[in-house]
Amino acid sequence: MTYSKEAEKQGWTETTVERLTGGINTQDRTELLRPEQAIRVENLKILKGSLIRDTGYTTFAAGGAQDALDSAPQAVVQFYKKNGSSELVCITQGSVYVYSTSKDEWHYVKGDASTTINAGHVAGNTNLTVADSTGFAVGRKVGIELNTGFQFKTVISAVPDGTHITVAALPSAVSIGNAVVQAPNLSGSDDYAVSLQILPSNDWLAFTNGVNVPYRYDGSDCIPIPGLPSGGNVICRYMALYNSALFLINTVEGGTSYPQRVRRSEIGDPTTWTGGTAGYDDLLDTADYLVAAENLGPYLIVYKERTIYRGQFLNTGGIYYSFDAVVKGEGLAAYQGIVDMGDYHIFIGNSNVYEYRGDFSIEPIGDNIFYNLFSFDADINTAVKVRNFAFFVEELNEVWFFIASSGSDYPNLLYRYYITEEAWVVRKFAHTFVGYGFYQTQSDFTWNDLVGSWLDQTWKWNSRVVTDQSPTTLLCSPDTDMVYEYDYLTIDDAGATAIPSVLETRDFVTPDGEFRTDCLEVQMRGASVIVEYSIDEGDNWLAWATVSSTQFTKQKMFKQVVTDSIRFRFTCSDSLFSIKWMNLVWRPESERA
Repeated sequence: MTYSKEAEKQGWTETTVERLTGGINTQDRTELLRPEQAIRVENLKILKGSLIRDTGYTTFAAGGAQDALDSAPQAVVQFYKKNGSSELVCITQGSVYVYSTSKDEWHYVKGDASTTINAGHVAGNTNLTVADSTGFAVGRKVGIELNTGFQFKTVISAVPDGTHITVAALPSAVSIGNAVVQAPNLSGSDDYAVSLQILPSNDWLAFTNGVNVPYRYDGSDCIPIPGLPSGGNVICRYMALYNSALFLINTVEGGTSYPQRVRRSEIGDPTTWTGGTAGYDDLLDTADYLVAAENLGPYLIVYKERTIYRGQFLNTGGIYYSFDAVVKGEGLAAYQGIVDMGDYHIFIGNSNVYEYRGDFSIEPIGDNIFYNLFSFDADINTAVKVRNFAFFVEELNEVWFFIASSGSDYPNLLYRYYITEEAWVVRKFAHTFVGYGFYQTQSDFTWNDLVGSWLDQTWKWNSRVVTDQSPTTLLCSPDTDMVYEYDYLTIDDAGATAIPSVLETRDFVTPDGEFRTDCLEVQMRGASVIVEYSIDEGDNWLAWATVSSTQFTKQKMFKQVVTDSIRFRFTCSDSLFSIKWMNLVWRPESERA
């Protein structure tokens, strides 16, 4: 990157940015950013000291004829059981599914009724003979096992008698003994996220959607949790597992709202809610409502809208649990806006993103994006901020924050926080999302699975992403009522055009006045990389060069511009786009008056 000795004699000098991995910073003046920081980093990710174009996502569970779910998916979870097996469960606003690995499709789980086919039927039949129609009802969703192994998902239009149900025309044949399940009937809402817990004590997956009573799925059926107080007429906004007891946060009991209530079951028994250590606490130090709760060391940390409580198990003098307000004035802004990092929490507050480590203070980590997310003119939809969500991606060591921008009713922006670099970048999606989950792939990725040419791939052939049990992130979209897989392999977003990547650098200035540029050197790769510059802080952009390379190459782009300030913008839609460093060659032109 060293300019020639002859050029040095002519007064040319260099400003080198050795890496561009400092993320965005919209908090400071643009000329005061650290060299590695930028004004805009969009659809790029930080990897091993470089910026590289992000991968896309693909449709998950698309093996059957009925790809779309019954309604918007809200959460996906891999339900691990005591016997070592697991099931991938999807909870939608309307029902509950389990993933069929053999058919690559979602199947309804059994709700409150099931039976079997009691006579053979061919494609087109609508009046089905079953062993017993008891419990089946008109208007309920059912899943019917086809002879192909796929499940036909439909709605009951009639129950003529005790051995028949009427549904839409079968797409293919069924035989005696094929399973018929009546799916759980939920009525979830956009404004309440699904909160779930795996309960090892009972081998249950328990969940709440904030509208219906809490449910449990045990691998066989999915029904309301038995034994709930108020005769089972209890709703909660969030669910936590602490000290082996199930906690219901912000409850409605018998039709009466208790937004400051934390109700708990007996230790190890989610069906017992009175007597023993079961009971409730109303956290009334402040008037704001409860939002969520997560474990942190020996404590249960309970988040209100503007207060943080620290709870612990005492079992002293007839007092089983104690809750103390430890932080006032700031709290949690979204039900799923909290991330459990093990020994600390990261959460979306009302005026920043924070770390909380269990004491009496919170530490802001989102200063560099304050004007993006929290200022009075931030590009966010504050009316739906409760729909924002966040989670930790372990294999990337990143925290992902999904945010609804202004004009969007659901989260459509991803703010990625790189823990090691303490840096933020932005990802814009082709779809909106309302929930997430994780999944370990069940088969190896083969040569025949490739999309595009070998050169289009951005991963190494011996990478873990192509092997069985590799982790992937699942995203729930209300746009299509489908789940998408962010698998680190797919090049573009499902059903969308190529992902455009943008890097907008800081402003380069000198304290002495105007300067003359000569050459911009950049170590990068990518086809048709458009390089532009602005001398008026981004109000107008002019062409500098367009370059292409399939390998990392030092691109030397010459242009002489006299200015007192300059920034650069790189735009590229190629999947190979990556940039390592840049170097600007310049010399003083005139002194500042």
